[in-house]
Amino acid sequence: MSLASNHRQRISTWRTRSASLPLALICIVAALSCILKARAQGIDSQYPSRSAILSQSDHSTSKGVHKHERRKMAGRTVLGYTSPWNPQGAELVEEYRGKFDVVVPCWHTVDIVRAQKGGEAFYEVRGEMTEKDRQWKDRLQVAIRVGDLPGRNTSDTILSSAEQDTRLPPVKVLPRFALDRWTPEDLAEMLTKEEHLEAFSSAVMTVIEEAGYDGLVIESNAVWAMKGLVEHLAALLRANDRQIGVVLPPLRTGHVDAEVEKTNRVVLHSIKTLGPIADFLHIMTYDYTGMNGQAFEDVYDTSSLPEGSPLAQDGVRTPGPNTPISWLEGNIEMLSGSLETPGAQNIFQTNDMDHTEFVSQHGIADKLLFGVALYGYSYPVGWFETKSASKHGVPRVPPPSPLVSKDNSTSAQEAARAKADKKDEELAHRAVLRFAGDAFTQRDLVGRLKVHKALIRLDEKSQEQFLDYVAVLPPSQQPDPKELPEGYNKGQPMASYYRAYFPSAHTISKRLSTVAELSPAAGVAFWDVGQAGRWLLEAI
Repeated sequence: MSLASNHRQRISTWRTRSASLPLALICIVAALSCILKARAQGIDSQYPSRSAILSQSDHSTSKGVHKHERRKMAGRTVLGYTSPWNPQGAELVEEYRGKFDVVVPCWHTVDIVRAQKGGEAFYEVRGEMTEKDRQWKDRLQVAIRVGDLPGRNTSDTILSSAEQDTRLPPVKVLPRFALDRWTPEDLAEMLTKEEHLEAFSSAVMTVIEEAGYDGLVIESNAVWAMKGLVEHLAALLRANDRQIGVVLPPLRTGHVDAEVEKTNRVVLHSIKTLGPIADFLHIMTYDYTGMNGQAFEDVYDTSSLPEGSPLAQDGVRTPGPNTPISWLEGNIEMLSGSLETPGAQNIFQTNDMDHTEFVSQHGIADKLLFGVALYGYSYPVGWFETKSASKHGVPRVPPPSPLVSKDNSTSAQEAARAKADKKDEELAHRAVLRFAGDAFTQRDLVGRLKVHKALIRLDEKSQEQFLDYVAVLPPSQQPDPKELPEGYNKGQPMASYYRAYFPSAHTISKRLSTVAELSPAAGVAFWDVGQAGRWLLEAI
């Protein structure tokens, strides 16, 4: 080959490579763009897509030993409740056992038995473990190699010998003993008569010792009055290296009236009397909204409503998130002693010790476990015009969220959310409850998303997701056919718009970060593990 032809070939090769370089860059940029868009709607994002939830929310994204590593709660107590009505919880606790220190199965109640009305009271512990429950409890209570975990090879990748030899510590099993249907008289009788206190304690301790539990969690509407009982049980339990936990209601913040202040004083009194005794205190920081929604006037300004507006009437309720972040923050700061609490006056003013000093001296901040909900609520709703004074029924105003959206298009989802937010700001209508809501769990979420391509949005105050959909009302909420005009709705069952709030992996991460940032040692208590998908547990 001549020198000239060799030179021409090199030039031709250089031109070919130069021409292909921009194409390669374009391909790389396009691939990165696709990855970023996928992450924007990924399972851990603020806006998980419908397809991501359906395909990944109940599948493990971490494998082997990494399943048991804590993302947020390292060095803090993590408790999880399980219940017979959500049986998947037992399986999930064992699958993610490295993320839990304590598990609380809801197996037992303590009931009062009387031979005759007004007769002598006897205390009977009801509920028991099945053989499957017993085997599960026994497995949790001993340390185990990751390589020996039941069912591991069905889903995990092959582990190195070091990973297989990683040992997971025991998980304490402290069942809940609930005092349901007790009257104030029943409680007073048990607390004021020593023989009754002994009989109650004996009945409970017999079950704990025979079953081999690591202690108990006691729950009662009047636990604030049970210092004597908790003290007595704690002494019996600690003699055998067992623990006792107590469940307490949360503090109420925001609008504080006399009733709220009274409730807060009861909670703080419980902290003072039970905090030094119990091993941990579970504060139920969930159900801020609950199945009955929130009072309309607590959420929206009613002063500008026209005279006669149905929204100004007493009893109007509006849907909302389970747990506003600001409410969780307030409970952490107030119960940890770093913020003044409505209703706290004089509660801790003993021996010249204020709230902060008391909490610090008795190590109470280390015992606090703040509740984290693994469920939300779905509400049947209608929309009222805020500018109308009409009293005639619920206007059929479409919801701001589209009931069908382009699930796999990130840009289309963003545009739909922006449009829905704009509608919320500009349109003068508000969602109100037609009936009380129901719990909305992982099973409900997946079931709805299989048949609805609804737009998934984010509630900023709670960092919970929400969506709108249409479904047939349950039989109990259907109108009486006798009261309807003949042929109404062609004889078909009535349907309703629904708005459902639910936690995502992003929600759980935000709540755990809030606890970690505001308290140096507080832990969390999850209710109830069986209501969750694996994506929520991966976030712990």
